[in-house]
Amino acid sequence: MTANELNQNLAPCETDTNDIEYVVCHVGLLWRRLVNAKIKALGICGTEKRVLFCVGRMPGLTQVQVANFLDLEPQNIIRTLDKLEQQNWIEKRPAPQDRRAKCLFVTTSGKKMIQQIKALTDSLKPQILSGLSEQQLQTIINHLSVMRENLLTQLAVEDNS
Repeated sequence: MTANELNQNLAPCETDTNDIEYVVCHVGLLWRRLVNAKIKALGICGTEKRVLFCVGRMPGLTQVQVANFLDLEPQNIIRTLDKLEQQNWIEKRPAPQDRRAKCLFVTTSGKKMIQQIKALTDSLKPQILSGLSEQQLQTIINHLSVMRENLLTQLAVEDNS
């Protein structure tokens, strides 16, 4: 479905709180779709980008931990990790606590790729955020941060049940 077709099928967003999950998820989906289309030129796909950024933010995680963090099946990121390793963007090191497991780290080349992706995504933000003031953006970030914390708290409760 093209962007125009998608746009024609969307009704204006209501301020009804029943729509907030849809709106937040849909904005995230559309943002990710745009970024994924743009980063193809760098030779990386969306899942590879997500994994690379996750490892960059939290070096030393295992494959299973990265998969869980990104809500992916561990067996489904094996190809992604292999490609990132072949590109010399990540390296796998034996886990100190379990020699069978490998800890993941971003290489110097991987850090350069992350910087290229950040530059590209930063160039998209003015168009995406057009019409929002700095104060409005900060308010959105603050509210989404509160929502994230609430969700993390609720998920911790669910995990302990």
